[in-house]
Amino acid sequence: MKRIKKIFSVFLALFLAVSLCACAVNTGGDPITARWKVVSSTLNNTTTSFTGFWGVWDKVSGTKIPEFDSDGNTFTFSMSGKDHTGTVVKNGDIYELYWDNASGPNKVRMSTATINGDILTIQMTDDLTMIFKMK
Repeated sequence: MKRIKKIFSVFLALFLAVSLCACAVNTGGDPITARWKVVSSTLNNTTTSFTGFWGVWDKVSGTKIPEFDSDGNTFTFSMSGKDHTGTVVKNGDIYELYWDNASGPNKVRMSTATINGDILTIQMTDDLTMIFKMK
């Protein structure tokens, strides 16, 4: 009886270890569900980098450079301490971002986003593009 308990305990321990390892496996979730931090923005053909000085300034001043977060159905675009929310619709390789009550920057109603590796590109308006990198 003691031997059966030992074998059962070892089997149970191995089963739990394998079960926990399976939890860490990527289940193929949509890449937009990652967390994103801005790298650069281009407005009227003028590009501003948010790396280097801006990364340090963000930490020192607490101004919060833009971030993008999504659960695959909704999104939050945070900029200057304000959250702008909306709905995500996947259309092939393009994500359509529908802003709630035109809460987006410049009162835009819909933007498009594409993902290439760990880079998220959001075309906010015709003249404003923001590039994000996966955190």
